[in-house]
Amino acid sequence: MLTEDSVAFDGLPLVVKTSAGTATTSEPIDWLDKQAREGFPLIQRFGAILLRGFAVEGAAAFETVCRAGTPKLLSYTGGGSPRSSVHGKVYTSTEYASDQYIPLHCEESYFATVPHYIWFYCEKSASIGGETPIGDMARLLDRLDPGLIERFRRLGVRYIYNLHGGNGFGRGWKDSFETENRSEVEAWLEERKVSHHWTDDGGLHMDLFGPGLRTHEESGAIVWGNQASSWHVGGLRRGMDKQMYRIYGSEDRFPKHATFGDGSPIPVEDIRHIQQALQAEEVVFPWQTGDVLLCDNHRVAHGRRPFQGERRVLVALA
Repeated sequence: MLTEDSVAFDGLPLVVKTSAGTATTSEPIDWLDKQAREGFPLIQRFGAILLRGFAVEGAAAFETVCRAGTPKLLSYTGGGSPRSSVHGKVYTSTEYASDQYIPLHCEESYFATVPHYIWFYCEKSASIGGETPIGDMARLLDRLDPGLIERFRRLGVRYIYNLHGGNGFGRGWKDSFETENRSEVEAWLEERKVSHHWTDDGGLHMDLFGPGLRTHEESGAIVWGNQASSWHVGGLRRGMDKQMYRIYGSEDRFPKHATFGDGSPIPVEDIRHIQQALQAEEVVFPWQTGDVLLCDNHRVAHGRRPFQGERRVLVALA
């Protein structure tokens, strides 16, 4: 028998755990299968569900749990975060240095079409820190200046995305697309109508255009639907922007950068205001080994707190 607790962390996420003496992997699988057949009413209501206290051990068991709720898992093709394939459609979470803070964002919201769900699995929790904060991107709008919201609604976002050909900062296109075949990459990009060209040094330049706001498919709610503050050079640690200009010369050559959709610059003041609002919207809970978290990626953003000690959190997209 399972119990549901919507107040454990201020209502987000909903915590589902066993009320029996011994936990099994079949309990969350059966529960998720029933939720999926009913149209995921609880994920629509709460936006995120934390499965806690079950016998989910390892990447293979995690993938089985994910497929019970979302049978069609996705590859992390073209994604901008450094991560490694672990098992099937299971990947490591973003492999940034442990002292780095990752702000709230909805996965792959720099693409026109984003994954509907993102799953997390805590295989090993850090000794200190390493939480995965989450936040409601509909509620975030109440924290943002109306003039800023209108600018993003009207203009959208252009993401400048450069992947090197084998040597350079950030991801290379071979790792990002999991192939060394340029024709396969071009076909993937052309299918999604992504503007792109190959650079003289063997890299790949892309211009991605996405909305500033999105309408949630099920609820019709308007949500903050972009990653401008994560990609914009002004969102980096103080002083990093000068280093970027010194290394790359122009913004079009940065590994990542963001402008408004018409190419006009996004003021740094806007980026910092967004960062402050995102941080204020964070809901933080401590990871426990074996936890599985499911988020509605169209509404609930996630991030990562710095940590000490060994930490291993896996992800899957659907």
